[in-house]
Amino acid sequence: MRIFRFLFIPLLLVFSGKFLFPQETSAPIERENLLKALKAGGLTEQELIDIVKQRKLSFEMSLTDEAVFRKGGAGELLLASLWEHDGFRVQSGEPLTKDQVLTLLQNGMPSRRVERVVRERRVKMLFNKAASDEIIKAGASETLLGVILRNLIEEKAPEPPKPVVVAAPPQPEPPTPQQISQKYGEIISGSEKAIKDSDYLKALEIIVDAKKLDRSRPEAFKLSGAILLNNLGEINRGGLEYKEAIDRGGEVEFRVSHDHGRNKVTMKGNSCEGHVWISKKLFRYLSNDKQHKFNITDDQILEVNAGAMMGLSGGFYIKVRNGTKKPDIVHFHSSREKQHKEEEKLIVDLIKR
Repeated sequence: MRIFRFLFIPLLLVFSGKFLFPQETSAPIERENLLKALKAGGLTEQELIDIVKQRKLSFEMSLTDEAVFRKGGAGELLLASLWEHDGFRVQSGEPLTKDQVLTLLQNGMPSRRVERVVRERRVKMLFNKAASDEIIKAGASETLLGVILRNLIEEKAPEPPKPVVVAAPPQPEPPTPQQISQKYGEIISGSEKAIKDSDYLKALEIIVDAKKLDRSRPEAFKLSGAILLNNLGEINRGGLEYKEAIDRGGEVEFRVSHDHGRNKVTMKGNSCEGHVWISKKLFRYLSNDKQHKFNITDDQILEVNAGAMMGLSGGFYIKVRNGTKKPDIVHFHSSREKQHKEEEKLIVDLIKR
């Protein structure tokens, strides 16, 4: 009987792994199923790698996911495969330049994610010690440097120009505030054009120039946050940009649905679609049909939090001072199809700032 028990336990682990990843399905792997398979231990690391390579992941990896899977028992080879076959999609285009690689790293993209972009797009640059040091300073890992070298389209170093003796040109006058503002607007327009062309990496690269020109203005941070949130699905990085925009006096926007509560007869939830705008002193909402409108100032807000109210589940709510003992409550849901809970938490954090 004891021998049978020793044989049964490993067989149970094997069958649990096969149950989580049946061979007859080709659907992408869910985060929870992958973690369960790791904890069950019924599959070898190589078997898991083969399954991930064949099925892909249904979600985009993050540094938090990597830490959770590592704690669950994932080795370095499996982690590398997860980053390589997750739900992230690399935009097609020309080989990356050094500046584009730096922009990705400086905007907070994990080094493992940049590795994948480099493998699929390649890199065209002059790769020397100065370039290597600059990329490492921006946050690149040694592994990323190796990927860049293996996918490098080498540019030749320019020949040093022949010395020419010329009179020193007169120093240009420093630009006026009006000229700076005009140039700033031109940079923002160039980034918006890149967005219309669906070249989001180029749009982010252009925005960096606007931030360098005038870091006191909110427009560049608001635009880069919108690209990261709405076009690249990067909630955390986009939220950081939105916070910078609000701190500079800007106003950021989200698509939401406003919940009206449940119908007492049908018990179905009623809602209307619209947009909210958040700034330092004001929370605004306007429905698409212009029927519902809120302008809630900072001193009117008694409480804001993520969670259920009005008999509905999820979303976030705001308790509003109205001059009576019982405050008004407005309840919303993010209209995002994916990562809506993360976006709702971000909205709450921005309102509380």
